[in-house]
Amino acid sequence: MRVFALALALGLVAFPALGSGAFDTSDVSLLLPLPRANASEGISLKISEAGRLGELFTQRNFERLPLFPRVFRDLPAVYDNTYITGVRIDACVPRVDAEASPKSCFLSLIRLVAQPTRMSGGKRIAEDAGIHLIYALKLDEAFVASLRQLKLDAEAIGVNTTGVALGVHPVLRGDYWNDPARMEWARKLKAFILRHAGTQAQIAASVMVTHVGGAEVAWEWSKVPFDPKRHLILVPGDEGFEIAREASRIATVEGAPFSQSFIAARGKRTGVVVGKSLKAPEVARLLDDAPPSPADAKAAYEQAHFLENPKLVTIPEADCVSCHVATPYRLFAEAKWGAVETANRFAPVKGITPSMEAPILQSMARDLYLVLNFGYVFEKPSVSQRTVNESVEVARFLNRFVAGR
Repeated sequence: MRVFALALALGLVAFPALGSGAFDTSDVSLLLPLPRANASEGISLKISEAGRLGELFTQRNFERLPLFPRVFRDLPAVYDNTYITGVRIDACVPRVDAEASPKSCFLSLIRLVAQPTRMSGGKRIAEDAGIHLIYALKLDEAFVASLRQLKLDAEAIGVNTTGVALGVHPVLRGDYWNDPARMEWARKLKAFILRHAGTQAQIAASVMVTHVGGAEVAWEWSKVPFDPKRHLILVPGDEGFEIAREASRIATVEGAPFSQSFIAARGKRTGVVVGKSLKAPEVARLLDDAPPSPADAKAAYEQAHFLENPKLVTIPEADCVSCHVATPYRLFAEAKWGAVETANRFAPVKGITPSMEAPILQSMARDLYLVLNFGYVFEKPSVSQRTVNESVEVARFLNRFVAGR
């Protein structure tokens, strides 16, 4: 990958110009609709399904996940009802920055969000939990061409993804399952995912779960010790567990724990941070009942904008809780106290859509339990501004460096 990135930088790899097929945010971050009650209708992709790289996530690894056994009793049944809800392309790791040189890219990734689901009121909803599955990706001409083809195929059936705010993918909105052309596109998307993601390419994972007890709700995130050579989640007693666990800790902010949680009153679910590991404690001030002072408000908004800006901070440099609460806390405060502009806010990029759908934005500001960066809480989409901003940079990166724009 480093050799390929260097070749890109030196102009030794030629890609066809994209023309009207320039990538936008919805082309690199695809939120799938929740599976229908009858999963054979519409698009559905279980984590047990397999392509050329093997199963997306094996049952053995699923049952080795930290946190999940505390919340879910029948793990085999939960595994069978866990579906992919989000697909994201991460073209340049560790920092997604279209202004940086491709030589700075250590590798590229395809990231899948998987969520346990259950039936409720005759429809399938997502549990307030998620698994972040991370796979190494060969960012070559064939991959870019296949990603572009999805966009062009959508345009061919009358669905334009350019200028569309991030939300459920435009092809997959409404009663798409009744439209043969849209269903054919959905099958192409599923084949694309299974072609580029699978156990043999998996290099990492993380999990998030919700604990409900008495008057409190607690969210907890955890990194997952993973051996990419054996394609195996490691548990205590496994060879290499302590080394992998420590490597995961070192890869994050100095002093951050291996897992993090925060609690909230069950009725409000507003969030009181637990412990001293929060990287951005100022963000919590946005939930104050009284208006924050100008100085406190500025500090809080600066920290929220900082966490949402991929040009200023990489994922390993932040902690889980701070990153996941930044957007709902900021939106809540903006609705209640008004917005405060800061130099840390991510700057829009001409020609690439920097926003999420208005209904998602409104619910993120109102329902503070929506702390997933890309997925669903029950039936509600949950999208962070950082996900939007990262998607802008990925689209810009592909358009500028890969497509020669």
